[in-house]
Amino acid sequence: MRDVVARFRRATERAWGATGAPGLSAAIVERDGATEPHCLGFADPDTGVPMRPATRLLSGSIGKTYVAALVLDLVRESVLDLDDRVSRHLGAREWFERLPNAETLTLRYLLRHESGLARYVFRPALWKSLVEDPDRVRSPEELVGLVLDEPALFPAGEGWAYSDTNYLVVGMIVEQATGARFYDLARERLLAPLGLEDTIPSDSRRIPGVAQGSIVRHRDLGLPARTLQDGEFTFCNHFEWCGGGWASTAVDLARWITALAAGDVVPEPHLAQMLDAVPSPPLGDGARYGLGLTLWDSPAGAVIGHEGTMPGFLAVTGFAPALQLGVAVMLNSDDCGDYPRMSVLLLDVLRSLETQPTRGER
Repeated sequence: MRDVVARFRRATERAWGATGAPGLSAAIVERDGATEPHCLGFADPDTGVPMRPATRLLSGSIGKTYVAALVLDLVRESVLDLDDRVSRHLGAREWFERLPNAETLTLRYLLRHESGLARYVFRPALWKSLVEDPDRVRSPEELVGLVLDEPALFPAGEGWAYSDTNYLVVGMIVEQATGARFYDLARERLLAPLGLEDTIPSDSRRIPGVAQGSIVRHRDLGLPARTLQDGEFTFCNHFEWCGGGWASTAVDLARWITALAAGDVVPEPHLAQMLDAVPSPPLGDGARYGLGLTLWDSPAGAVIGHEGTMPGFLAVTGFAPALQLGVAVMLNSDDCGDYPRMSVLLLDVLRSLETQPTRGER
């Protein structure tokens, strides 16, 4: 692995320079479990605390991979069916008929962002509330309520539009079907068996070991320049739930995507269902979206993973089957500088690992 590690370190150092972020946490994981972290810069640029492998950062929408994997685990046990109508599970709730496409929604449409439900996330009134009242717990029903009575973006199954709202609805279905909390299920069924102890719910304004985030692109939401004040988030960071909802490390993310994409979490034939993807142009040239997973093209073949963003943080993780390598890169900034998005950074790093080492690297 020595040659790969040397190229990985150089590639992440170049990438970090192009982002302008205060700090970068990255990791590479081989299929046999060999792991190499690489950290650069500062976890807190104001106090000079360096970025370390154990530093946690918000991982944003990468949390959708846990939701989808959990659903497929429940499908494997015949607790759920991907083609279940959502009305079977939530139809008795008084608000359900006001949900766009209510009667034609299925679990598969929700997980693959084919539901036609609009995003609730970037609404100015919501963010005003998240800043002014950061401790209040907002239920999934309250957040889904922001899109009730709105016209659908398209008939269910006849278009594609990324929407965190989908995963809030899925989370409600999972909890109703199992009678358990989503976070508890994810810990017991997915994370604990893999030993991913540094991945914890972002369900409180105070998260142990979390980096100070630098808010750049999301300042238009009325947020300050830094995510933390006296160790607490300056906004309600725990509203994401099943749309994201976790803090993690690059090592844990790389280990997770390696295990998931290699079939160690969701075995065949259910993994094939996760990888059954449709075109998703907004996620990059040639990108396709499956069930909680994005597939990007690279010279060595498809890369399987997901991106994540939260104010002050960006993350991406991916597994390259042709290389049998998992990679994760996390920034404590929501601006990736010269890169148009984090998946481009990931593919840039992977491209360097596809290159044969020079004589000096051997």
